[in-house]
Amino acid sequence: MQKIRSKPEDSPKTATQENILSKRFQGSTERLEVWYDTFTDDTNNAGFWIHHELISPTDGDPYVHGWIGYFFNSPINDLKTAADQRFDGKNKKLNNAVGFERFGPLPMSRSPFFECGDVMVAPNVRKGKTENITWELTTSEFHDPPVFTFGRLAWEKEILPSCQIVGGPNLNYNGLIKIGSQSFKISNAKGALSRIYGHGNAKRWGWLHVDLGDSDMLEVVSAVSTKPGLEKLKPLGFLQLRYKNQDWPSNPLVSFPFFKTKLPGRQSDNHWSISGKSGQYRINVRISMPENRCVSVDYTDPDGHKAVCVNTEIGDADIYLEQKISNRWILIRHWDVKNSAHCEMGFR
Repeated sequence: MQKIRSKPEDSPKTATQENILSKRFQGSTERLEVWYDTFTDDTNNAGFWIHHELISPTDGDPYVHGWIGYFFNSPINDLKTAADQRFDGKNKKLNNAVGFERFGPLPMSRSPFFECGDVMVAPNVRKGKTENITWELTTSEFHDPPVFTFGRLAWEKEILPSCQIVGGPNLNYNGLIKIGSQSFKISNAKGALSRIYGHGNAKRWGWLHVDLGDSDMLEVVSAVSTKPGLEKLKPLGFLQLRYKNQDWPSNPLVSFPFFKTKLPGRQSDNHWSISGKSGQYRINVRISMPENRCVSVDYTDPDGHKAVCVNTEIGDADIYLEQKISNRWILIRHWDVKNSAHCEMGFR
């Protein structure tokens, strides 16, 4: 795999937590900033999603809010979609295997990181409380360079309507999550901390994060912008495969026209895909998000418009990586990821 490589100047050193976790927001209106952790806990056969947002609306003061989602792998017949009542009576015993709860909204604090009442994001710390869920977690140090899903230039110079990075790849999460009356010890759960900054959510989008073992991972963001003129385009797919300590494609801003995404047109469809090539390699990724493993979350953009996100941390991903050798495409790796792909779809 020596030909899958990043240019030396595009291979930043490991970022500090202070740099990645610090607010980018500088006081402008119509801005959206996100910190989100997703991790898979093999001990409890579950995935978790902690989503923190800072919104500076078009008209009004900045505020913070978010939610925590839980996704337990159970026999398929026992799984249910999230419902308004997830706990039984006074004991608050967890009934459904999939659900989420919100926190906030509250006015933006002066913290250099994210704070929303009892909820905090800080170096090595994630903690918070909602009506029925509490969490006290620590994370490992950042050992790997960030994954610049849209390219390093796009993140640093803010040249796109919105941009995302995986600021802390390959993190370990430890601690305790309590849902209702049930406590779940989190031990060396594998996950990542990602960041978003821009003007709002896309018109339609798909997102995928997959741990491929060791330090290997795949990150995909594909979206249709809401900006005039751009909203008529097909989904633009940005993909970064980190494989054997190398990132491919080397420049996502140059390579995205060569990737094709098929996003569903309605929430009831639970499959989407991305495929494409760059240099001597091509990839085909198929994502499955069964409805009974998903939560549906309403989003509000800084301009007040609404969107719906369908998310699961226990999805499936089928990934084929090929190399062109002697004018023939040869399969060199196949990953069949079951019940642990972190993925979502967004709709208007």
